Amino acid sequence: MNHEKDFFISGYLMPPRTDEAFSDLKAAGLNHIYIDYTEREQVRSEAFSLCDRWGIGAIVMTCWSRHDQPSFARVTAGVAGHPSFVGVNGLDEPLYEELDSIEREYDAFHARFPDKAFYVNMVNRGVPHEFVSKQEGITHADLMSRYAQLVGRMQGNRTVSMTVYPLMHDESGRSFLNENHLLSLRDLAECAQKCAAEMYFFVQTMPFRTTHRKPEEADIRFQVACGLAFGARGVQYFCYRTPDPNWEFSQTQYAMILADGTRTDIYDSVARVNRELRAMAEDYLRLTYCSTYGLRGRFARHTPKAFDRFFEDRGLPAGMTSFRSTQDALAGEFSDGDAAAYYLVNYTDPAERQDSYLEFSLENCDSCSVQIRGKKSRIRPVQGKFCLLLKPGEGALVTRS
Repeated sequence: MNHEKDFFISGYLMPPRTDEAFSDLKAAGLNHIYIDYTEREQVRSEAFSLCDRWGIGAIVMTCWSRHDQPSFARVTAGVAGHPSFVGVNGLDEPLYEELDSIEREYDAFHARFPDKAFYVNMVNRGVPHEFVSKQEGITHADLMSRYAQLVGRMQGNRTVSMTVYPLMHDESGRSFLNENHLLSLRDLAECAQKCAAEMYFFVQTMPFRTTHRKPEEADIRFQVACGLAFGARGVQYFCYRTPDPNWEFSQTQYAMILADGTRTDIYDSVARVNRELRAMAEDYLRLTYCSTYGLRGRFARHTPKAFDRFFEDRGLPAGMTSFRSTQDALAGEFSDGDAAAYYLVNYTDPAERQDSYLEFSLENCDSCSVQIRGKKSRIRPVQGKFCLLLKPGEGALVTRS
């Protein structure tokens, strides 16, 4: 999938099959949705027809089929004629040993659908070994290396994807960030660069188990901003529709919409974040991602372990001659033709409610365009320093005017 003018924005678990529900899907700012292959063919056909009518890209999801891996002839039965059909997610969070069979399935799929997308979503760093490989000694780095080989041989537009759910809390209710948050995003960004692929990632939009907290609006904005600092061009929401209760999801936990299609407060939060995201699409998507820096804040009270694990003293991004912030920050470095551009993030847990004041200097630059929450402004340096305020969860796209 190739997105030059708009972000890829999708969600897992499709809404009820009504025009009202798909109208809500589009109003939330999503332009794609996943359709589970296990649904009856009639159900899938109805869903694809609704996607056709509402201009929503449809992706067949095979993520729960590990123990009954279907042929793609079965997966794509009856959907090839729909203009909304854009491709398949080949398997969700595969083990190292499963990548060989996925490679064969890709060959069969590509022979039949050469213009459609085929991509695979990976587990993040730090998961138990049983989710990486059946073999002792195979590491997450080995898994990502084999994944890069698979993606690298794909034809056309390539995509890499990963589940990254950072919003945690303990039994006492204390909030914190998953310690592998930034390392996982870095793994994915490096894989995308190696494969010349677009980077997508999943955003946590609901609580689950007893470990992952309910996201507030700043939490959602924060996750999206962190992905952008690593060059992401696609955002996927887990979940759009609330799953049925099971070992992972309780009766009281909910996502963007309930099972009957009723909007929740999380829906409203995501819709606002998506409006902000899409407002900056044209300016952000023309940039080429280079690297991401962790920059320590001068007065950070509680540096997240995720930041400590990611931090390396690498100096400053190209073209930036000085940088200071009150809280820890991410600085994504991008190229904008011959000039450098940046995506700056207040990297504090939004639950801490810490504003961050940023002050930086740029080489041979007397004016910058800054976008925060989709609003663009122009700033000039004061005594050689540009100054910004980033509230909890916020990021800023900085380009030279």
